[in-house]
Amino acid sequence: MKIDLHTHSKTSSSRAFLVSDFHKKVSVALQKKLDAFVQLEHLHAADFFEFSGFLKVNYRYEKDYYLLDGLKVFVGVEVSVSEKHDIVLIGRREDIVSAAQELFQRQSGKSKETTGDYISAEELIRVCGGFELIKILAHPFRHNKTVDLSKKVTEGLDAVEINSNEISNHGEYAERERVERLADKLGVSVSGGSDAHNPARVGCVVSVFDSDCSTIGEIKEALATSRVEVYTKK
Repeated sequence: MKIDLHTHSKTSSSRAFLVSDFHKKVSVALQKKLDAFVQLEHLHAADFFEFSGFLKVNYRYEKDYYLLDGLKVFVGVEVSVSEKHDIVLIGRREDIVSAAQELFQRQSGKSKETTGDYISAEELIRVCGGFELIKILAHPFRHNKTVDLSKKVTEGLDAVEINSNEISNHGEYAERERVERLADKLGVSVSGGSDAHNPARVGCVVSVFDSDCSTIGEIKEALATSRVEVYTKK
């Protein structure tokens, strides 16, 4: 199974959601012969909850994914935390909406312009404990960040991400090496995601599983033995 675990349908979080952008992404994913992708938006993105409702009303949902022309679309949310990292959460649609609502309420009134005012990673992990969610540390070294998270946080992660934007900036070999070293240190898996905000970039970095997955539990299990493939650095 070939799946892009990190995609967006907006060019920016402030931009209004357009159905046409989502359909373009689906079309590109099918052209690139992906089996699935994860639909994400940032928690603070405009229309996040409205878009979740749009998917629910307009597309067939079975097991833990939407089915569009044979393509599986899983859902999630990307959450910024006060430690200056982003954590991707993937789950059943009802779990994602419930977790996002609780996280949003806890962050309500906090400035989204000041990183220190985001909720902490530990608080996020506590909230996620009530749901079956895959938790991925996205682009861990972006902006030359160091990863200095508490044991409570790292023990709650399922994977760290090899991200297409960081490959473009640092090269595939360097990015793979440092992410894989971090994964070994934390005792978690490595995932692949395009972080596409443009439909054309969907599928440029993917996770490949040995078997087909239809549930969040199956994806979580498959991550342990998956591999990451890079198809373009641009």
